[in-house]
Amino acid sequence: MATVQAKKIVKKSSKGAAMQSLTAPFTYYWKNLNFILFGVGIVLSLLGFFLSSVPPWNSGASLVVAPILLVVTYVVIFPMAILYSKKKSPAESTEQKEQ
Repeated sequence: MATVQAKKIVKKSSKGAAMQSLTAPFTYYWKNLNFILFGVGIVLSLLGFFLSSVPPWNSGASLVVAPILLVVTYVVIFPMAILYSKKKSPAESTEQKEQ
């Protein structure tokens, strides 16, 4: 009539091993190439806005070159600067696992 429930014993791992496997969510992911690409994007966008403001308003630079330059900058250069990351070689990934 009386039922006995067994308790499940779970062995907890040490805090040190758990902390080594976790990485901080706010680590610094941008490298120098990311900053260079971002700087190139800023310069190209400023150049595009400058070309769009050059008189006369119906020139080739204002109507053709500036919009193409701005679209390439905002659609290609800025996302590439944000999302680019160098792929790790197999030797680098094994070194990180050992540490």
